[in-house]
Amino acid sequence: MLIYTAIAVPFAFFVMRNYALTLPREVVEAARLDGASWWRVFWQIHVPLTRSAMIAVFVFQFVAVWNDLMFGITMATSRNIRPVMAALADLQGNYSNVGPPVVLAGALLVSLPTLVLFFSAQRFFVSSLRIHR
Repeated sequence: MLIYTAIAVPFAFFVMRNYALTLPREVVEAARLDGASWWRVFWQIHVPLTRSAMIAVFVFQFVAVWNDLMFGITMATSRNIRPVMAALADLQGNYSNVGPPVVLAGALLVSLPTLVLFFSAQRFFVSSLRIHR
């Protein structure tokens, strides 16, 4: 988990920072001239404008955590509490007694949450790739 955190946090920061640099400064300056406080500028201007980047980072981080096999294998103390990816890895190998159709069906079921999340957030994900200049 420590290695994942060492990669995930800088990646999220990098994406959010670079996206925030593309936002027009004139919008914030206009809000400040209208008397908006720092919190109001943050919650009513920055958060809505960066929502698509936040959702894109969330999708990337969800997929990374969902597919994390080594953490589940290392930290699970029992077969009853293993994460999905570790259970899927147990279905194949020298000591498994199931065939390839069962493993492929499990892989299909494991990939469904990721696909549902991506297609439900696709509009935000694609809009976060656009530059606002």
